[in-house]
Amino acid sequence: MIGCPRSCASRWLMRCSRCRLHSNIFRSNHTIVGATTSYPLSSFSPSPLFPLSISSEFPTSSSHRQSSSLFRNSLMQNQLSNEHRKRNNQDEIRGSSGNGKLESSSRVKQQQNNPPLVNNDKQQQQPDKQQHNQRPRHHSVRLIGESAARQTTRLFLEICNNSSSSSTDGKPNNVAAITNNDTAPWKNVATLVAAEQALEFWAHRNNNSNNNRQNNKQQHHHHQSNRGKQYQQSTLEEDADMALRLFTSLHHFHCKESGSAVLTNGMYSHVIDALAKSPNLHHVSKADALLRQFISLYIEHYAYSNEKKDVVALLQELELHDPLPTKNEDSIRLASKQQPLASSALRLKIPTNIEWNSKDNHHFPNQIRITGVMRGYARQSHPRGAESLLSLMVSLSSSLGGNKKRMFRPNEVGFATVIDAYSRVHDGLNAERVLQLMKERSIDTGAAVVNNEVLKEVAMTHLNGANVVAYNAAISAWARSAKQTSTTRDNATPATISSSRAAAENAESLLREMWSEHDDGCHKNPRSTILPDVVTYSSVISAYATCLDQPYGMNHARELLKELEGLAAQEFNEYHNTKNEEQNSTKFRRNGGGRHAQGFQPNTMTFNTVLQACANAGDASTAETILQSMISLHSSSLKEGGGGPFQHVRPNTRTFNVVLNAWAKKNGGDGGVRANKILDRLEKMDSNNNGPQPDVISYNTVLAAWSKSASVDPTSLSKREEGAQSSSIVGKCAAYEALKLLDKIEHGYLQSKNGKHGDHHSRAVKPDAISYSTTIAAFANAAQHCENGTSMAEEAEGILSRMKDQLGIAPDAYSYNGVLLAWGRSSGGLPAAKRAETILRSMREPTIISWSTVVNAYTNADGAPNAAALLGEMEQNVIDSSRRGKSSRAPIIPSIVLYNNVLHAWGRSSDGDASRNAELLLDRMERTSQLPRPDVMSYQLVLTALEHTTDPDKAERAKTVLDRFLASVEGNCVKPRKIQNAYNSVLTACAYTPANAGEHHRNNAARILMSTLRDLNQFPWPADDSRIDGPDQESYALFVQGCTHLFESNSEDRNMLLKSAFHECCQKGLLNRIIWDKFCGAMSPGLVKMFIEDLVVSLTGRRLGVLDCGSDKHHDLWQYENLPEEWSNSRPMQ
Repeated sequence: MIGCPRSCASRWLMRCSRCRLHSNIFRSNHTIVGATTSYPLSSFSPSPLFPLSISSEFPTSSSHRQSSSLFRNSLMQNQLSNEHRKRNNQDEIRGSSGNGKLESSSRVKQQQNNPPLVNNDKQQQQPDKQQHNQRPRHHSVRLIGESAARQTTRLFLEICNNSSSSSTDGKPNNVAAITNNDTAPWKNVATLVAAEQALEFWAHRNNNSNNNRQNNKQQHHHHQSNRGKQYQQSTLEEDADMALRLFTSLHHFHCKESGSAVLTNGMYSHVIDALAKSPNLHHVSKADALLRQFISLYIEHYAYSNEKKDVVALLQELELHDPLPTKNEDSIRLASKQQPLASSALRLKIPTNIEWNSKDNHHFPNQIRITGVMRGYARQSHPRGAESLLSLMVSLSSSLGGNKKRMFRPNEVGFATVIDAYSRVHDGLNAERVLQLMKERSIDTGAAVVNNEVLKEVAMTHLNGANVVAYNAAISAWARSAKQTSTTRDNATPATISSSRAAAENAESLLREMWSEHDDGCHKNPRSTILPDVVTYSSVISAYATCLDQPYGMNHARELLKELEGLAAQEFNEYHNTKNEEQNSTKFRRNGGGRHAQGFQPNTMTFNTVLQACANAGDASTAETILQSMISLHSSSLKEGGGGPFQHVRPNTRTFNVVLNAWAKKNGGDGGVRANKILDRLEKMDSNNNGPQPDVISYNTVLAAWSKSASVDPTSLSKREEGAQSSSIVGKCAAYEALKLLDKIEHGYLQSKNGKHGDHHSRAVKPDAISYSTTIAAFANAAQHCENGTSMAEEAEGILSRMKDQLGIAPDAYSYNGVLLAWGRSSGGLPAAKRAETILRSMREPTIISWSTVVNAYTNADGAPNAAALLGEMEQNVIDSSRRGKSSRAPIIPSIVLYNNVLHAWGRSSDGDASRNAELLLDRMERTSQLPRPDVMSYQLVLTALEHTTDPDKAERAKTVLDRFLASVEGNCVKPRKIQNAYNSVLTACAYTPANAGEHHRNNAARILMSTLRDLNQFPWPADDSRIDGPDQESYALFVQGCTHLFESNSEDRNMLLKSAFHECCQKGLLNRIIWDKFCGAMSPGLVKMFIEDLVVSLTGRRLGVLDCGSDKHHDLWQYENLPEEWSNSRPMQ
């Protein structure tokens, strides 16, 4: 880098404290000195197509007024006429100095000795290598703004497009004529400098302070909202696209002009940087392709000038033209065989003879630029592309010799970038694999250390061990792997639980490995000294916090937090309470290896993660205890002047919200009371103007806790719970507490809005739609346990009206659905259900849940015909909408849930034709393709309706529905319990066939009763579920009931069936008191005694005299308490 021309110590792009220069371009002796090179003013011959526009932000101090004037006036030559321009090029370049004199003749001679880049002389068009390195360069110095960058880009794009079109159609145009003379823009040094400046602008626009100041007002509101990130990503993508289009046009002109070089190493660097920063994976893959071209060009140029090695052989060895990973053994271990996206991303042939500036150390294909593309792959969650570039760096550093291999030597940042890429895709296994490879790499080349133990001991001093950043990235990968399965917490399987737990344990194993590596005497290289930090422990805690195996994860998270607190205190005492500095450095190393500056000192986020683990485990009491600990630690830190090992632990609003959420999810009647107390404490901390302040989430969470308490039936609390939790508030009392809190929030906001709260005007919280919806849900929950449920529904409807009138908050679907649910649970009969329907029709956009709630309201009110009418109305709306075509408001298509709700309404209806209407609806669902197919619940609801009907043919119809159900689930995965319940429904229909059904229907019911029990025994139950292998206790009880009801008393067939079923029931261990009582009522006492005596001998092998019931109880053998225990030791009926 070139320093200040006034010989100060400042370097490029740094403000010089001596000469007060802000620009990165200096003018000295009539020569422009840039950050990358120097070239005379003659190289800035203007182009007739492009009036060069460069900003003139130069210093105005007296020491530089003369040089600044010279530079500005030299740029003003672009406005001169063509004749004046030709005269200046032929004679001399005139500049205005402080006295306005012409330049000296010596300067003119120096100008003549430096010819421009474009020359019509053929000998000058093909200079040798030495002349090529000595001629003036055209490298970027970044002086233009956005408007000039867009103007430059538009110029080259228009010329490139017009040039391509003229060459295809054969028609000459003005652009084609210009391209054939020496005034073409790509033949003009000044225009090429502007092009490189434009590429640099597109590559670093976000880092340009001038541009940030210009767009500060435009971006302010974006960064204050969630759209800030989207705005930045769109800007980066636009920059990448503009840079790529400009570079493509420059590449076109470079390949067209065989005698002159258009592209420079700076252009390659800028376009690669711009593409690598883009949030579009397509752009990153193009950056990969251009990067490989850039490396290939550098190797060709380097080998041609200094190396004796054959360039072609070197390129074939490194396979730079093919973006596939190298095929050597080391790279196969490191990189996947998956081909990166760069293989077909950009079809630009590799140019030749580009401009290279050996003084420009920043614009070369070094490890920094390669790592930038790797970071682009990591941001796009494409670890294979990042690992392929890492493999390329290893191959380059191993193949090149001399000092050039240092340019491509992979460092800790490269390996950590690949690990981070795998972390973003929740792949802990591959992240740890790359970490292991990083530990085996050499510092010199990045290649693996030899396996020979002797050589390995010698190479230990050059071992490139992993640092703290790499370990933390790998631990974060395992933590994200555990978090990946947390989305299936509700329906977690044993396999997902085991996988989540294993991921958390792997994260902790890496933490323990870091401690084992922390030994000052184990390695000679300090790079191998590794010490965990707060980031390490926080990541492992996060892994256990999101683990599906709770409370196992919560307990481990708490243990790690306790361990971190002890380390923080120990580290703080060692560094601040010990005077011997040499002794301090023996235990903990605070710097080096990428370790966090805070060391072991935990912060608020660490504690919040443990609190979230407690909330996930449902342990609200422990969460509240940790909150109290945080408050105590923060108070102790304040007493020490804001320092100490726990100076970064300060409860914030999120801390309180996590604890409030833990109480809101807790079952029982004390959740609302405890959450409200925590909220009161948070409000008191807010009153000090220094503590956290509650937000709308805090208040909504407490409202949710009151809503949960309102769902608890007051009569369900036992005397023990009432004595231990005398402060529990449940039922309608909890609902009114929620309303009280809502009034408080609403009143505070209105008072603050009117300016009556003074300093707290900005701290007032405005209730939102969730606040009102949660309060409405509290009254809906209380309505199901309240004697006067109608009053609860009226309160809910009043809140719905108030949110529209007072604060102008439009009710959403959740608010309306809560009111509908309150009326449905109010036990108000048909009037309440009709009121719910009225509210439904007043909604602008009702949802499927809204319709289902009203249908359920009619179900509870014995209004199945009204529920069926609503379903028919929805079906008609769908038909009418399909006839009208597309409309602004699409109709709601009834789902299977809504059809099942109507079937449920028919099942609970007192209508005489309810069961037949349910069968008709089921038949319509099976036959109509436009309707949803019946599921398991649909058939079960119809069977339930047939159980309660008094029709004489209920048994035959139930058997038909059962057969249709078994045919529909054949080959599907259905829970065995569902199938068993369906068989029991048929047994119920047979057992309770009306006595006046007639002999024909009763005989059919008896036949179906026997065949159903037989089929239930012969059904192919799954072998992996031993809990269900045939009839259960309910099945045998219904069979005994059916035999008693359908067969004549003391008939031989009846006694035989009863004995057979009872023997089978006792043999399986399913006997209970219900079955025993029904069996004894169906047979005479004498027959029961004889049968039991024979059954005991048959099943136990013991006679009556050896029974363990005592000789004085032989006559009470048929009592249930005296029966053998093995007859009723399996799955007792609940």
